[in-house]
Amino acid sequence: MSVEKKLQVKELVIPRKLISKLDSINLVPEQLLKLSPEALTLVHPADLAILIPKLSKDDQLKAFSRLREQRAIKTFIELEESDQMFIATAFGTKYLIHLLELLPSDETADLISRFSQEKMDSILEMMDEETRKETIELLCYPEDSAGGVMEKDLVEFLPHITVQQALQVLRSEFVPSDFISYIYVTNNDQKVLGVLSLKELILSPPEKKLEDIMKQNIVSVTIDDDQEKVAYLANKYSLFAIPVLNNDQELVGIVTPADIQEIIAEEHQEDLYKMAGLTDESEQNVSPFKGALFRFPWLLASVIGGLLAAKIIETQGQIEYMWLLAFSPLILGLAGNVAIQTSTIIIRNLSVHQFDSDISWKYYFKEGITGVILASLCGVTLAILVSILRGNSAHGITLGASLFAVILISLFTSIMIPIGFNKLKVDPAIASGPFVTTFIDVCGLFIYFQCAYFLLKTLGAP
Repeated sequence: MSVEKKLQVKELVIPRKLISKLDSINLVPEQLLKLSPEALTLVHPADLAILIPKLSKDDQLKAFSRLREQRAIKTFIELEESDQMFIATAFGTKYLIHLLELLPSDETADLISRFSQEKMDSILEMMDEETRKETIELLCYPEDSAGGVMEKDLVEFLPHITVQQALQVLRSEFVPSDFISYIYVTNNDQKVLGVLSLKELILSPPEKKLEDIMKQNIVSVTIDDDQEKVAYLANKYSLFAIPVLNNDQELVGIVTPADIQEIIAEEHQEDLYKMAGLTDESEQNVSPFKGALFRFPWLLASVIGGLLAAKIIETQGQIEYMWLLAFSPLILGLAGNVAIQTSTIIIRNLSVHQFDSDISWKYYFKEGITGVILASLCGVTLAILVSILRGNSAHGITLGASLFAVILISLFTSIMIPIGFNKLKVDPAIASGPFVTTFIDVCGLFIYFQCAYFLLKTLGAP
């Protein structure tokens, strides 16, 4: 835009005094009960969702009831599940039905799914027909599928509609709180023909037909696709939303930016739990006793690995070389750290490219070269330090070479185990942590002793 046009636009803007936002960071929860509904609209819903649960149960209801309808809906979406259930049930069934009908369709399905089957059926009967139909449809899809996270509210037009007609419909049928980022062009059979952004629609000539300005290369998912694929495609193609098609390739919904962000956060958390040998369920939704039972199998694997390691020490240890035991924690610790670093990078790469048809082996070769360099640096460093500290170069060379060999084995393990699990269609995140470290403890000790004994005898060192 030229300087002259910028000045013309600036002159058209009516000068107005901006209302300053409340300082939500320093806002005390009790202040919510004193602020007017107008003042509460200046507090971000995410901040309200943090402040309201800090109040007593009665005050939570008082504070929430002071929010204007749209602010209340946005705040409710930001609340934790337990706080949502409290608010939804405390105001009674009539309020709950009203709330469900105002929430985005995917949020409505999520909330109603937390009730018992009997209560769910009762609530569905009292909802209006359109909302009930949409909710039942979403409840039929798996929770972690594209169909389970999509919203039914989307913007679609027939191809012969003009830009001016589309804008008139948007102004009359939608409100500012609705998500409008992409306009989908469909035929009478709900088949997607094209897509255009809201910006493209606004900047196009009013008389232009949508079929003349739409893009036909559409990135989409099906209702059965994993929700992680939605986040992957949105990130890969820098999209704000992803359309969802049914098995007949008909447009049935859309996954919005808020849902995409939530998917990314959920999947990241899930991967972190799995890499520690845990599950999200074991940490969040069960009693301490059940949580311990979830973790115990992984720890049992470590116990078994430790017993095997102890057996190796018992059978491989020789009296004249007992000083080698003093360095075993160092050897295994360094090898384990290299393995965890490598497996974490490999698992991350597999996760990012899980929907690609092929992953280049050059990436794994690069990680292997990096590991070899690390093994060399650690081995040489240890050899020099031990030679100086013990005053015996043979001991230094033995430990340095042994460390190099153990790190190489740990490197191979940390690359091949995740890849193997991925080939077997098993989430590779479970391959790190207990699996990799236990394997390294057992095999690493055996290789350490065998390599050290061979070198000490070859070098004739005491």
